[in-house]
Amino acid sequence: SRNIYKKQQEAEVPKKEEPSPFFAIGQIEDLGRFFPAQDIRYKLTVDDKTVYYLRGTKEALDRFIHKQIKLEGSVQPDPDKFYKYPVIIINKIDTVL
Repeated sequence: SRNIYKKQQEAEVPKKEEPSPFFAIGQIEDLGRFFPAQDIRYKLTVDDKTVYYLRGTKEALDRFIHKQIKLEGSVQPDPDKFYKYPVIIINKIDTVL
């Protein structure tokens, strides 16, 4: 006897990218008029070379401009590679004395 039933292929469900933990010490700079999104107005420079965009409000981040800071957060998944640099979602930020 022949098997007349075909095995159904299971549809692959794309995995949701989880944010990666992020810790760094660096300096925050204002991007001026050329920012990539409404809530991304700042960049973090680490070791004078590595750059990250910071997602946060102007009111929360203005007082940290041009200061050495310690930052904890997570890397926002960017599967479409829309941003030039990785975007960090800030959980905690402090100045470094």
